[in-house]
Amino acid sequence: MKLRGRKSVRLKGHDYSEPGSYFVTICTAGRACIFGVIKDGVMNLSDIGRIVDDCWRRIPDHFPSTSTGIFQIMPNHLHGIVEIKEETNGWTGVGTRHARPPNPFGRAVSLQGFTGEVFGKPRPGSLSTVIGSFKSAVTKQMHERGLCREKSLWQPRFYDHIVRSEIDYYFTP
Repeated sequence: MKLRGRKSVRLKGHDYSEPGSYFVTICTAGRACIFGVIKDGVMNLSDIGRIVDDCWRRIPDHFPSTSTGIFQIMPNHLHGIVEIKEETNGWTGVGTRHARPPNPFGRAVSLQGFTGEVFGKPRPGSLSTVIGSFKSAVTKQMHERGLCREKSLWQPRFYDHIVRSEIDYYFTP
């Protein structure tokens, strides 16, 4: 589903909940430099940057079908690798396998063969769900600690690149 005035940046027809590796870039709203400063070529994390670091490392704790690869926090953005792995039961999402989202007619909708979004909501276990949860966790902790008064810390979307080979993994832009 397309939101009015927004063009999807995701690869058309690709199922972002299927096993694979993704290079992601997530930026702060307005490109605000709040994650820290670079001094003598070293990134020195602020309190907010340390929250970002901790939440990124904990993604696999909340999404067991994922792992995080190398990542770098910059003053106003984060680069990182997220891998969505195949689980032994064949389901890569989190939550109940048999849960079905409601449709506008009040009947259950089967997820079998589903590769997109349901009414603009990301599929459980998809890259969008993982990144959305990460952003939410960081924002919540910042507000709880009184580190940010802004309603939205993040740009609305994120950039992703599907890693298709080992060379791609090491040389992704």
